[in-house]
Amino acid sequence: MEPPPPPTDPQAATHASTFAWGGLLESLRPQQWVKNGFVFAALIFSRSIIDWNRNARVVAGAALFCLMSSAVYLLNDILDAPEDRKHPLKRLRPLASGRLGVGTAAIAAITLGLVSLGGAFFIGVGGYTAAILDKSLGLSPAFTIPMAAVGGAFVCTLLLFPALPLRGVYFAIVTLMYPLALMRIIEALNIFGGTDGILGVSSFPNRWIEQYCIIFTVIFALFGLRRLVNEDIGLVFRGVKDNDQAVRASGLSITFYKAIAVFIASGLGCLGGAYLSHIYMWSGISQFALDFSVIPIAATVIGGGGTLVGPVLGCFFLVPISEWLREFGTLRIVFYSVILMAFIMFRSEGIMVYAQRKYHQFERWVKV
Repeated sequence: MEPPPPPTDPQAATHASTFAWGGLLESLRPQQWVKNGFVFAALIFSRSIIDWNRNARVVAGAALFCLMSSAVYLLNDILDAPEDRKHPLKRLRPLASGRLGVGTAAIAAITLGLVSLGGAFFIGVGGYTAAILDKSLGLSPAFTIPMAAVGGAFVCTLLLFPALPLRGVYFAIVTLMYPLALMRIIEALNIFGGTDGILGVSSFPNRWIEQYCIIFTVIFALFGLRRLVNEDIGLVFRGVKDNDQAVRASGLSITFYKAIAVFIASGLGCLGGAYLSHIYMWSGISQFALDFSVIPIAATVIGGGGTLVGPVLGCFFLVPISEWLREFGTLRIVFYSVILMAFIMFRSEGIMVYAQRKYHQFERWVKV
């Protein structure tokens, strides 16, 4: 019989956790965030300092730049750790000295920057596609929503295909540029209704269908994704996320599997955008707003990345706050950024992962 594991010292565990968080904070280089203050120059030169809506957008943009720059610092530290240990000064860095584990740094880097900021891109494409199908062909929501989901996913994948070889924050920046560019193109060329958008989109027959349909859609999507991650293709997706070089060495096309992943993600986003168009009976450039890029990331960080239920749990936490802050306008993005950074600093694993870890720490009596 194996001897029982030694008891865990709670004080030692707390000290180790504090030690790791201190190393993570140092690796994020918060002193370098001052450099991202250059974005505030736009407010000065445009004489918009007293415009609170523009102030909120600039603050949110600066926060996103801070998160991306910290992700780059973490990635560089992970890659340079072996060489840093040989350097007389760099060996004192948290990763090189062992104060911060590679796993913790990798999770933080993924949370901060290795994400897609194209949520607004997917929502906007799906919303406009559904509105165009409704107004041009006179189709009902039962047809426009699935057609917009599939067609929009194809368009998004095609547009993002040249950026698939990119990794990390570089891919995130590209996905962020697409909705900003499309907003300006629609506004400048006055297409798809211009700044007024496409009005008069047909609504759902009644509010019960509107509410229960989205509930069943979410449940079906969770069930389908759960089956997908347990299949062989799900293992490949995990391999590409963890070590794409090993997957490439196995003879598999990383670009092909990335395209499939983008198609699935954009399909779900376009479905949400199409659904919103029929709820609001309108589709416009505000569907490309930064909110739709920030909310999915914030919900994933709060609920727990790497899980299916975590982002949904984060939405239950974040959406009521979003509705409560609606009267603040675009200033809501600032609150999202503050909540996001607080969870990254103090509970980066998310609520769901934290709950799972605590659940498995409980002692269980097994009847022999």
